[in-house]
Parts: sequence; C-alpha cells; structure tokens
Amino acid sequence: MASFRSTAGASHRWLRLRLGLLAAVALLLQVLDLVTSRRLIMEYGIAAELNPLLVAAFTAGGPGHVVVLKLSGAVLSVGTLLGLGAAGRPRLARNSLLLAIPIGAVGWLSNGGLCSVLPA
Repeated sequence: MASFRSTAGASHRWLRLRLGLLAAVALLLQVLDLVTSRRLIMEYGIAAELNPLLVAAFTAGGPGHVVVLKLSGAVLSVGTLLGLGAAGRPRLARNSLLLAIPIGAVGWLSNGGLCSVLPA
C-alpha cells in the first residue's frame, strides 16, 4: 500500500509539472504575440491589427490598454485552466492548454514573429 501512495504522489507531481510547463509555454506565446502585435501597431498603425477587442482597447487608451487587456486575459485564462487541473479535471486543462499553445503561436507568427528571430 505504501508503494501505491508514493507512486500516486509522484504521478500527481508529474501531472502538475506538465500542466505548469504547458501553461508557461502558452503564456510565453501570448507575451510574444503581445510584443509583436504592439510592434506591428506602432509601425503600421492600428489598421494592421485584426483583433477587434485590441483595436477598441487601442482606440480607447493607446498601447497601454492593449498591454493590460492582453496580459490580463492571458493570465486569467491560463490561471483558470490550471485551477481546473487542480480541481480534478487535468485532462480538460491539458487539452485546453494544448489548444491555447498553437493559438498563441499563430498570433505571434501572424504578426511577423519569425522576423525578430531569423537573421535578416
């Protein structure tokens, strides 16, 4: 019985570590999307942004509002998914984070994200 408990504890820690890593990657990609989106807006104007929520935030308060909206949305979403995992729904949290990662990657890449990584 003791070996089962130690295995279950190790499995639970491994699950939390995996969810944490997925959450970190999802947040990183959202931050990269934010940085490249802000650069795109400052370089080409607000017409270059395709997200109507960010356009409204920029129109209402400039780039500061965009940063607050994007970061708060990303942190709230990822935090909610981590909470779901902690509340006993780890597969739902994992699958949702696995969906959030390519969404962030598409946002980053669509803003010219590779231009900041690849040499000119």
